[in-house]
Amino acid sequence: MGWATNASSQVLLDFEPAFKTLPASAAAIRLPFNSCDLRVEQKPQASSLLGAGRHAAKPLYPNKAVSGNLVGPLDLIAIGYILKAVFGAPTTTGSSDPYTHTFKIGSATPSFLLEKGWPDENRFYLYRGCKAAGFSISFGGGGQLRYRLSIIAAKEEYRESSYQEPPASDLSRPAIIFNNCDAAATEGGSAIDTLEEISFNFQNNTVIGFGLVGSGEGTIASEGAPALEGRIRGLFDADTLIAKGRSHTKSSLSVTCTHGAHSISFLADEIEYSHESPAIEGPGGAYLDLSFIGYYQSAVAASDFRVVLVNGQASYD
Repeated sequence: MGWATNASSQVLLDFEPAFKTLPASAAAIRLPFNSCDLRVEQKPQASSLLGAGRHAAKPLYPNKAVSGNLVGPLDLIAIGYILKAVFGAPTTTGSSDPYTHTFKIGSATPSFLLEKGWPDENRFYLYRGCKAAGFSISFGGGGQLRYRLSIIAAKEEYRESSYQEPPASDLSRPAIIFNNCDAAATEGGSAIDTLEEISFNFQNNTVIGFGLVGSGEGTIASEGAPALEGRIRGLFDADTLIAKGRSHTKSSLSVTCTHGAHSISFLADEIEYSHESPAIEGPGGAYLDLSFIGYYQSAVAASDFRVVLVNGQASYD
């Protein structure tokens, strides 16, 4: 066996019919990605046993904690499956291209399986009972836009053959990938050209339970109360946004990336800013840095955080 190279690695995604249950028919999607550090951790712990002299006793092992992050590009098609993991299936409208998929916070999120592997060396790690613990994305700068999907899972399995080869769908070479130069922001419902950085950090606050089944593996998962927070950085050209923080005034924030008739929009319909005045740092222009918290109280969208994806894919069911 040779040295596995990450250049030939792959990540597959498939949704489970029930938690930790493999689908009757595999329908794996090969994803485009930048990194995946999902892994099990079960480190031996030193024993506190006494009575056998000055020698360490045999170590003990805790439950098998499986967690990590999948980082990938903001592409036009595969991102819909990532958002389905975060929010659940979208509401889709349209009878032909373009279709509009609206992802909103629901009562639960689906479980899924994820496989990372090195096909050239026949080494694969399959993770079952995966849940999207969180999703974050930052806009600003000149590079490629990347999301970060935080994952927790129930179990890891080592295999010498892939979950599905070839996969049902291969989206690993996306035709359209959005970059920072494609992003346009609105604040309070109006276009704004002074914000240079915007970040959204959404958490499902999902937890894995470990029932006493003799394996140390997760047996159940549950979503907690969702939470959205973020930060903006922009030119200090007016006191307007600082005043909103000072007076605890409700506002809204969105970022949209567009490619012809297709687009993706991240929307926080109800937010409140922190009260932070700008600093004087060096001889250049002054900047404002404000954090914000998202919530749902009365917005028509009825979701703390939502994503609207417009593309040529008819369904994400």
